[in-house]
Order: sequence, then structure tokens, then C-alpha cells
Amino acid sequence: MKVGNTLTTRCQFDVDDSGAASARETAEVVWPIYPFLTHSSEQVKRLGEVLRVGRSGFLYTSLGITAAMVLGLAIGNFMHVGRTSSFLITVGTAICGGSAIAAVGPIVNASEDEMAASLGTVFVLNSVALLFWSTYVF
Repeated sequence: MKVGNTLTTRCQFDVDDSGAASARETAEVVWPIYPFLTHSSEQVKRLGEVLRVGRSGFLYTSLGITAAMVLGLAIGNFMHVGRTSSFLITVGTAICGGSAIAAVGPIVNASEDEMAASLGTVFVLNSVALLFWSTYVF
């Protein structure tokens, strides 16, 4: 039953000896439907700060992914890599590796060979970057 900005329900599950469950009304539980209506003005100010900071993070992330995509496609074209493989490797490098390739592969109608080569390339590049980063940066 809906009351104001809350939803009130009464329910308890009983299990008999045979393992069958049955429901009967016993305890009242109040669920807020619009929890943001009960927050203080201080919490709303903090939400505004999170959105402000998140906006700049979104901008930097978008620019980074765009730059990685443009650079990756240019390198693939320069090295005469097939368009589909180049696109898959670029997506995997720019976004999140194998899961991005697995998600984009069917969309661009990539063959199994293109998928396998792209996944292998991105995993090798990740391994090289991991070794380089841990050896020379830290």
C-alpha cells in the first residue's frame, strides 16, 4: 500500500516441515519511494560537487578515448593492418581490452581469425605495458 512517499508492505514467509513456503501478513516494512526528498540541503550540496567534479572527469575520459582511437586507427593504417583488425585492436586498447573486442566484434562482423588476432595483440600489448610500467615508472 502506498502512503505519501513510502511504500508499506507486510509479509513474512513460513516454511513447513515439507519445505514448502507460504506467505502471511505479519510485520510492516516501510520502503521510501523517493529517498532524495528526505535528504538534507548539505547532502544536496555534496551531490552538486560530485557532479561538478565528474563533469571534468567525463571530459578527460572522452578526450583520452578519442585520442587513442584516432592514433590507433592511424597506426593501423600506417602498418597496413586490415580495417576490421585495426579497429578491434584500437577499441581494445582505448577502452578496456578483451571485453571491448568481444562486444564490438559481432557489431563489425569480425571473423573468428580477426577476433583471435585482435585479442592476442591486445593481451600481448597489455603484458608489455605492465612490464614496462612496473620496471621503468615505479
